[in-house]
Amino acid sequence: LTLELAYTAAYTDVGGSRDINRGGELASEIERLASMLADLLLNEPEVLGMAALVALARSREAARVDEGGAMVPLSGQNAAMWDRDRIERARRWLDQAAAHAQTGPYQVMAAIQLTHARRVFDGAVDWNSILKLYDAMMVLRPGPMVWLNRAMALAEVESPTVALSALEEEALGSVRGTRPYLLAKARLLEMMGKPELASEHIFKALQTEPPKAERLYLENWERGLSKAL
Repeated sequence: LTLELAYTAAYTDVGGSRDINRGGELASEIERLASMLADLLLNEPEVLGMAALVALARSREAARVDEGGAMVPLSGQNAAMWDRDRIERARRWLDQAAAHAQTGPYQVMAAIQLTHARRVFDGAVDWNSILKLYDAMMVLRPGPMVWLNRAMALAEVESPTVALSALEEEALGSVRGTRPYLLAKARLLEMMGKPELASEHIFKALQTEPPKAERLYLENWERGLSKAL
């Protein structure tokens, strides 16, 4: 958990600044420690899962921010910029973890990221598998971010209308004003052909003072929706 929290901080920092060295040094150290633990604790599947998760996150660093300093969401990233060596290393760790038949949340989170990473090889995303993995996460480690991401996978598998219904059914009052919720709803509304409503939710999300890279991305997104009105 300590490694996860530390890497989350480093990962956010890298995404929020063009100065990659700010968070990059910490991210490199977290990756080194996770790899070392994986090599030492080969019989601990969750340690292997955590190492795979870190490697997969780092594999996309070069594609996370565009030349203008704006965040690039996973779906919009150029997969050719991803680090295939790190992706392959993560796959091997997950294969080793799976041999123990002791599924845990780090392994499932890494499996979700690995499924996304397959796009670098075949150009497609297996949304059915991702939805099933989020269903597993709802059992292993339920929480707002899990069901928000599950809703987005559900939109790809079934429809944005079905996903929005699921999102509204699960959302507690304390979650509805948060940026992840507002942006998930904005994306679903956009997919449903409702750019004006989507833009309203992006505007609300901008009021939560997101980091610079995310703010630039949201402003670009909002401008794009305005052109569609």
